Amino acid sequence: MSSQAVGELIRKKFSEMLPVTLSHDVIERSRKYIPGIKEVFVKVAQREKKKRYMTAILMVPSESQPGTMHRVFLGTSGAHCDCMGYARSRHGLCVHIIAGLMYLAEKTSDGFNLVAPLISDLAKSNIKPPIELERIPLSTPGLNKLFGGGLPRGVMTYLVGPYGSGKTTLWMQFMVEQVAKEPDNKNMIFILLQTENIVFDRLKIMAETRGIDWKTVQSKIIIYEAKTLNEMARTSERILEDFTYAKDAGIDIRGVFLDSVTMLYKQELQKSASKQSIARDSFLFQGPMGSSVALLSQLADTYNSVYIGTGFMKSQIQIVKNIFTLGEEELRSKMLKGEISAEDFVSAAFTIGGGTLQHFVKNAYWFGKISKAVEYTLAARVKTADLPENVGYMIFKRSPSGFEDVSHDFIEQEKLSSFIRKLLIERTSAQKGEEAQKKPETPVKRGRRRRK
Repeated sequence: MSSQAVGELIRKKFSEMLPVTLSHDVIERSRKYIPGIKEVFVKVAQREKKKRYMTAILMVPSESQPGTMHRVFLGTSGAHCDCMGYARSRHGLCVHIIAGLMYLAEKTSDGFNLVAPLISDLAKSNIKPPIELERIPLSTPGLNKLFGGGLPRGVMTYLVGPYGSGKTTLWMQFMVEQVAKEPDNKNMIFILLQTENIVFDRLKIMAETRGIDWKTVQSKIIIYEAKTLNEMARTSERILEDFTYAKDAGIDIRGVFLDSVTMLYKQELQKSASKQSIARDSFLFQGPMGSSVALLSQLADTYNSVYIGTGFMKSQIQIVKNIFTLGEEELRSKMLKGEISAEDFVSAAFTIGGGTLQHFVKNAYWFGKISKAVEYTLAARVKTADLPENVGYMIFKRSPSGFEDVSHDFIEQEKLSSFIRKLLIERTSAQKGEEAQKKPETPVKRGRRRRK
């Protein structure tokens, strides 16, 4: 039986059990990986009423990374793929699992009848309702609106933007607020994997402005460092090993932070002889970075933690093999005119970071600066698992204590320039007023009149 016919049978079997069916696109995408599948373990067992049943462990080629294989488990307990489900569709199963089902089904003449009970079990155990993420609210109402009620638990939230746009400030604010809510919670900790030197003076100021002892905050954060991509992957493995069994001891990992995701990657690319080699070399670096993101995703999922990764994007937009570089001011000008969107920035960061990063990130936001000298952050929701995307921009003010609301709601692209212009005029007027109040009055000199 051909794999196409097997695919149709699997589609029919799913449609009998589920309100959704597998699309032709999913079947076609899955079919092309069947020739590259390698068996690790395949067993046919007897079940009740003398029915035979097949369980298997297979190595299935990656959809996005040539030469990479994903380990797929198929059995009575359900299905699992170490891609962490980034290639899932509405049916809840990734293309690697579907390819594995098709491979087993066409393996023998009776293959489909062997796989059919397995599909039945998958329908019961693996198909899940639309994702509804649990969120932890922040003290800033505008941030809660941006993130749909607060920062989501268990999935990666990716913040992309230039240096100084508030990405690090966000996770610091979240951490300090959580400590302020539960100062006596000895089991609550935060994990930071840093790839660049982070100045914690802001964290100290945030704690002090909220009346929290800085040492209390300091004792809650566990810091790991990585200076190369391979070291980043090894450190992520170590973090996962360190906290594999800590949940049984009552440890509450409230936040997992990766700051920054793309910094080491960009450092490696800068060593390339030419821009033409970036597309070629990028595949060499996606493995360790993707591994780090995946391992920390597993940790966040286990502990239901807020998971934030930051990506540095300044003046280079790289889309597939076409690379063009603009100055930061020119980029900002084009964005305000609507010629470049926040989605373009995030897509560029995904390209630099590799396809693996894009698959693992469930929520992506762009943070930008209105200008170098102004303390305002421009934020946009670009990709989310359960919220409307590209609904406009929000503006916040960065202060030593964290973020403050400015726009209070999303601003449409067409109204963005006028809102910013009005905001800057008001800011300039306020600064002049403050300077006038601070400036001491110059006493008027009065001299004697000369008599004629």
